[in-house]
Amino acid sequence: ETSATLYVPVTLATLEHTAALHYALETAITKEFVQQLKTAPALKVVKELSVRLTAVAKDMVDVQLPIIPVSVIMATSGTLQASNVNSSVKGSQVQLLRSKSAELQPALRDGDCRNGQCSCWPGFKGSTCEDATPTNFPNENLGINLGGLAYWSTQYIHRNYFYQSSAWIPQYYPGYYNSTLAYTWNTSENIAMRSDGYPTSLNASQKVAKLVLRDLKLKYPKSDTNRYLLLFEGEGLIDIGFDATILNYRPGRILFKVVPTTVRDNGVYVQLLKTNPSNPIHNIRIILESDEYLVQEVITDSFREFIKQFSTIRLMDLSSTNGNPNINWSDNVSPVQDTQAGEKGVCPDLLVDLLKRTGRNGWINIPHLATDDYVTQYATLLFNKLSPHQLIYVEYAINVEFFFEQGKYAIAQATALGLSNPHVFYGTRCLQIFTIFSTVFGANRTTSQLRFVVSGQAVNVWVMRQAMSVPGLATMANIIAIAPYFDCSNIGNSTNSAYYSIGSVDDIISRCDSTLSTMDSAITPYQ
Repeated sequence: ETSATLYVPVTLATLEHTAALHYALETAITKEFVQQLKTAPALKVVKELSVRLTAVAKDMVDVQLPIIPVSVIMATSGTLQASNVNSSVKGSQVQLLRSKSAELQPALRDGDCRNGQCSCWPGFKGSTCEDATPTNFPNENLGINLGGLAYWSTQYIHRNYFYQSSAWIPQYYPGYYNSTLAYTWNTSENIAMRSDGYPTSLNASQKVAKLVLRDLKLKYPKSDTNRYLLLFEGEGLIDIGFDATILNYRPGRILFKVVPTTVRDNGVYVQLLKTNPSNPIHNIRIILESDEYLVQEVITDSFREFIKQFSTIRLMDLSSTNGNPNINWSDNVSPVQDTQAGEKGVCPDLLVDLLKRTGRNGWINIPHLATDDYVTQYATLLFNKLSPHQLIYVEYAINVEFFFEQGKYAIAQATALGLSNPHVFYGTRCLQIFTIFSTVFGANRTTSQLRFVVSGQAVNVWVMRQAMSVPGLATMANIIAIAPYFDCSNIGNSTNSAYYSIGSVDDIISRCDSTLSTMDSAITPYQ
C-alpha cells in the first residue's frame, strides 16, 4: 500500500528460501500494524517493523528455525520520498547489503549451505564446489543394494516422504455410503489422472487416498516434535488421518502432528477430498517441519551419514528392475510424480542426483524392454551429471530367467532372432548396451569410469558361457556377477529365527563368515 521496498539482510540458509521471510513478515505484520502503514511516517514504520522482526527472529532462533536478521534497510520509491531517509546513504547501504550477501553466499553448484556454513558434496571441492576430485572411501570394495521405495519402508533416503507413498486408492466421499451402499476401502473405480499421477477431477461421490509412513513398528523418521508439513500446489481439499492430526491448514501448507501407534490404522492417511479441475492439486510433499528450510538438500542427514560406509550404491530395487515396464525414456516417472514407489521405479534424475550428492559410485540396471534411445539418454544423463571420478557399473536387466518378465522377453526375442537360447540374446543385448555407453562416454572415460557387468548363475556356469559366446562381449565386459547365495549357517530357518531378535551382531557375522567359504566351489569354475 505504501509502495515501499524493504531490504532484509538474511543468512546464508534463508537467502534462497523466502518462506522464512514470509513467516517472519506474516507474524510481524498484524492488522493493527497495517493501520499504521496508512498514517505513520515512513521511517517510523520501518523502525517499528525492525523491532517486530527482531522479536520474531528471536522466536525463530528459540525453536531452531533459520535466523531472520534484525536490521531492516528501506529504499523508497513512489509516494514515500527521501524526506525521512538520506537517499545517498540509502543507496550505498542497499548496494553494500547486496554485495555482502553475494560475498557471504556463494552460488554452490555441487554443495549445500546451512545456517551460514557451506560444504561441498563428497567428490567436489573449490569455492563453488565445481572441481571434481576422487572420493576417499573408507571401504573401497564395499557396496550396498538399497531397497525399493514403499510406504512401509523405514529406509529414509529423501526428505520428501511422499516419494514413498502408495498408489491412489479410490474411495467413497465421506457420508456417501449408506444402508444400501456398504463402506468399501477400495471401490476400484477408474479415476482420470494427469500425466504426473494426480487426479484431474473427482465426482461428488468420490475421494482418493494414499498411505504414507505406515506399518513402521513405531520407527518414524527421527524428530523431536513429530510435526510434519504437507505442501501442495493447486486448489482443493485435503484431510489427514490415522496417526496424524492437522494442527494448521492454509492454502498449499498443512501442519500436522503424528502420535505413533501400532494399531491397525497406523501411519499417515492422506485423503484428497476435492480438487479443482481447472487447477488440480498436485506436487504434494510431506516433510518434517524442521526440514522446511532444508528440503533443497533432498537427502536426509541420517542417510547421508549411513551411506559413507560404502563406496557403491546398487540401484536395482530403487529402479524396480524386475519386471520394469519402461520402454521409452518418456515412460519414466517425473521428479514431481505422485509417487516414486511404483512399478516404474524412481525417476532416473533422482537416482543420478542421489549418486552425485553422496559421491558414491553407481551400479545401474537397464530395463529389459529399454530401446537404444532409452539407453543413450540414460548414458548421457550420467555423463553430464556425475563426476568423471565416480565409477558407473552398467548391467542389463537382472534375473533373466523364464519365471521373470525379463526372462520371458529374452525367450521370445531369442526365438524371433533365431538364436539358440535366451542367454545368447541376453549376451547380445549386453554388448549393444555397452557399445552405446562407450559411444556416449568416449574412449578415455569409458576406460576410467565405466564397468560393464554380465550376470549369470553361481550354480550353473553354462548360463554364463552361453552369454559370453557372443563375439566381442568377453573383450568389452569387465565384470561377471554370479549372484551367490549364502545362508549364514541356516540362520533364517524356523529353528534359528530367534537370532533375528536375540543374536548379537558379532554372532550373526561369525555365522556368515563360516559359510562364505562355500562360495569357493561356485567361483572356481569361473576362474
